[in-house]
Amino acid sequence: MNQKQIKMLKKEIVDESALNVGYYEAVIPEIIDNIDSDAFYEVMGKSSGEWLLEAAKSNDRVEFENILVSEMIKNMSYSDFKNVAHYFFGYQQNKEEFVARSVEWTNDLFIQFQNDTDNILETNIKKEMLNMDNSQLNNMEIITKNFEATQILILDNLRLAQDIFKEKMLEKTPTEIFDNASKIIYVGDALFELEGFVEDFTTDEYRERMYSYDKQMAALFERFYMDSPQDSSETFILAAENSYYKTDENYEIGSDDKSYFMENYIADYFELKPYLETFESKTKTSKSIENIAETSDSIKIKGM
Repeated sequence: MNQKQIKMLKKEIVDESALNVGYYEAVIPEIIDNIDSDAFYEVMGKSSGEWLLEAAKSNDRVEFENILVSEMIKNMSYSDFKNVAHYFFGYQQNKEEFVARSVEWTNDLFIQFQNDTDNILETNIKKEMLNMDNSQLNNMEIITKNFEATQILILDNLRLAQDIFKEKMLEKTPTEIFDNASKIIYVGDALFELEGFVEDFTTDEYRERMYSYDKQMAALFERFYMDSPQDSSETFILAAENSYYKTDENYEIGSDDKSYFMENYIADYFELKPYLETFESKTKTSKSIENIAETSDSIKIKGM
């Protein structure tokens, strides 16, 4: 099929739904493999996560797969859709496609890619941090340059966590994806939302720490800056999965209490207690000094 025909096929799927056009079930893992990770989490999250969740809770596998396939195709670029177009009814193969086959994306290949990525990211971040003047760290406060480098490190680990979680989904059959839809949607949404929280966290919020959530996030930054934990991506996934098991089944997409998630799971799994206690101790000391100063001033005034 030529470019125009493939684009028309995609439009037909978007307008009429994948189920009405017709498709082979094997398209699901292929779509997940070809779709951009941001688009994937948009579909499984706020974009259509509520519809998928409702279909899963109703045990309506046909509707679940129809929504999943239709929405993912909608979010695909032409070049990505071209790779999966042959799974839909009405697609006509040309002679070249009869002899061409895509490279199989195996688990071993993914692990190799993941390790290479880990090495590249870790090396670059560590080089940047080693070039920083450690004297800039005053009472565990990260100034702007340190803050940004730490933020990048956390975000890289969170994004890798989403890629790892996505790859784990590829190992599942369509039936397993349906059976685990609620967990998949929750964990995917939790990781995606946490990425947004880290990305939006500012140096002012780090310094002021007015709310419990700010204190937890600041402690996470300090944990990564002072002693970057090993297997951080896997730890993010583990925290999100365990949060899911303790969550009411009637949760809604994007409605999770970020403070609760940070305090009960991220803080626990990343062992943030020492960093939180250090800040609280420093705050109490500062308040005590202020109280002493105020008392001293009051005595001086009375003695005048």
